[in-house]
Amino acid sequence: MKKHSLSAVMFFLILVAPGRSQENALDSIRVRAADTVMKLDSMWSDSVWRWAGPCSTEVLTFQFDYGDTTFRRTTVPCHPALTETMSSPTPASLYTEPAPQSYFLEWSISRFELEQITAQPMSSSCFPPLQTPVFKQLVAEVDRAIFEADKCAQIEKMGKNQCLTKAQAQEALLLIPSEDRRLETLFSGFIHFTFWTEEDIAMLFELQFIRERALATFESR
Repeated sequence: MKKHSLSAVMFFLILVAPGRSQENALDSIRVRAADTVMKLDSMWSDSVWRWAGPCSTEVLTFQFDYGDTTFRRTTVPCHPALTETMSSPTPASLYTEPAPQSYFLEWSISRFELEQITAQPMSSSCFPPLQTPVFKQLVAEVDRAIFEADKCAQIEKMGKNQCLTKAQAQEALLLIPSEDRRLETLFSGFIHFTFWTEEDIAMLFELQFIRERALATFESR
């Protein structure tokens, strides 16, 4: 009787095991990230993605590509890297140029967590996003412009020619003081970005009638 029971269990395991391995098989996802100190282009086939490495700025953006159909993107804050304490004190009279701040990221994300991020069509993907130092240079050029029309032209060009994150696009548009010109620039240079939501559009405008115009145009795209 024990012999038959053991044979039955072994037979059951042989039947079930292939099905379990097929069920647990995960599709590969392409993971990309890039900044001035590193470039990442890798395939992820596990349940959890883990990363540890340097960053050139306070944030690092990762893009997860699902074949050639959709992608998900998230931006993660980096932390200041610890610097070694000097063994001997520096004389107060000796001036030394401060070392540039370096950053480090140790981060992980599960497939379930990734799926909570809105998927976007791959046709709308641009990568890598504009790096923070370059974006700050462009913002400084806009600040130096005297006339608002010149600011609008530079920001519109930025929206058309650069791969911006949502935070960068919002910051750029908010550099335009008048909301009517901000609305014109939004639709002339930024409306093609697929990351906009109704809430994002509404937050760009305080005047109700301009906000309503923006939302109406956004909904009719």
